[in-house]
Amino acid sequence: MGFISSPDAGSSRSAPTALAGPLSLSDIADTSEGPMVGDYISTSFNDAGTAATAFAIGKPHTGKFREGIWAPSAPLPVAAP
Repeated sequence: MGFISSPDAGSSRSAPTALAGPLSLSDIADTSEGPMVGDYISTSFNDAGTAATAFAIGKPHTGKFREGIWAPSAPLPVAAP
């Protein structure tokens, strides 16, 4: 999982920030449609020029799956226009 921002509709981009991973498909519960943690992701931007994000991932496990919603401990900087 990573984060990149663009102030100009993709003409330029910030440097990528790694948030989590790598992720192995064996760390994700299998469903009738294949392995997935869900389509849960949210990114909220504020006037201070930062973003907060939350996302679902699976962590390495033995036995029980370790899937959950994760978030960085600090806001992410958004590229300035």
